[in-house]
Amino acid sequence: MTLVASLAGLLLTVPHARENLLLVRALKEGVPTPLPDDAPAALHLLAANTAFNAGEWDSAAYHWELARHDARAAFPAQKGLCRVALRRLDRPAAERYCAGNAMQPFLLVMEAQALWRDQQREAAILAAEVATQRDPQNGEAWSVLAGYLLAEERYAEAFVANERALALSPDAPWLYERQARILMGLERWDEAAALLDDAVRQFPDTAGLYFLAAEVARKQGDTAAAEQWYTRIVERWPDDWRAWNMLGVLARERGEWETALEHFRRAVEKGSDSPWVWYSYAQAAMQAERPAEAEQALDDLWAFDPPPNLQLNMARLYWQLGAAAKAEQTLDRIAPLDIPVDWQLGVARLYRDMGLIEKARRAYERVLDADPQHEAARKELDALQQSP
Repeated sequence: MTLVASLAGLLLTVPHARENLLLVRALKEGVPTPLPDDAPAALHLLAANTAFNAGEWDSAAYHWELARHDARAAFPAQKGLCRVALRRLDRPAAERYCAGNAMQPFLLVMEAQALWRDQQREAAILAAEVATQRDPQNGEAWSVLAGYLLAEERYAEAFVANERALALSPDAPWLYERQARILMGLERWDEAAALLDDAVRQFPDTAGLYFLAAEVARKQGDTAAAEQWYTRIVERWPDDWRAWNMLGVLARERGEWETALEHFRRAVEKGSDSPWVWYSYAQAAMQAERPAEAEQALDDLWAFDPPPNLQLNMARLYWQLGAAAKAEQTLDRIAPLDIPVDWQLGVARLYRDMGLIEKARRAYERVLDADPQHEAARKELDALQQSP
């Protein structure tokens, strides 16, 4: 029941014409202040709602408490008191007011989701917890609670909540994915690997399970197993550029640049829009002694809006490829930006290495403007100025 509906119902039942007039005037002009305690319940509902929307929890609770004693206003008043209790993180009050038909478990889950969107994360967790207490068989409530606890890195609590969700919804593959992430957060790698093995057999068409299994294998230092998982992904989903990229990363870590280039090339051919994947492709092409392909990859990379730190890497790679003009143009784009000191120092050093002394000097000065005590920048600038 909405506030307007509640007020309309009360308006029709208020016995005195003077009180009817007060309600109509309040709806049009606002609630009079100060509002007497013995004012009609509908006025207290309106005052409470106004205070709640302004974030004035004490005032809202005061007026809802007064309205609650009128049987006709009890339902919306209790719901309001529940919402205030959640925002105050007052667990006993939440358990008291978030009860009955005023705030059923599915409404508490919706309230939790709204609180989470509003960045009131502890209140959202409390709302989900109260929902699970109200209805321990509500799988959605347990799932929402587990997701929020995982996001807050409260892994032990998340494990328990997600285990309850799994027991109630054993056919939900995303719950297995989440449980694996929780186990990873707890660094229980063997359990995570075993869970994912079982989950893949149960849900062979859920790619996320394969990716997590590969990630767990990497964390365990088993790169061969990780590569097997990524290979299974591209065999089942040959257009998944993420798996091709990870195969390229593994080959790069082994120093197998030809293989890495093949995989990164497949990743971009399959539609990767990640500038970092495109950079990896360019880097692999250079290492595999395909300079023309590497330079073209860098040129194409600009379409994906690379961040400044990646642009610095691009400038360095352009220079290594002998494309000095493109390297300088790239540095000229980065240098005036408000970037971290370490990135600006990288710009200064690359200008210096390229023999662009005046531009290097200005870049070093920008570092020192941002951090006058930066010892490395000071020494390098002094050396630069003393060089012939």
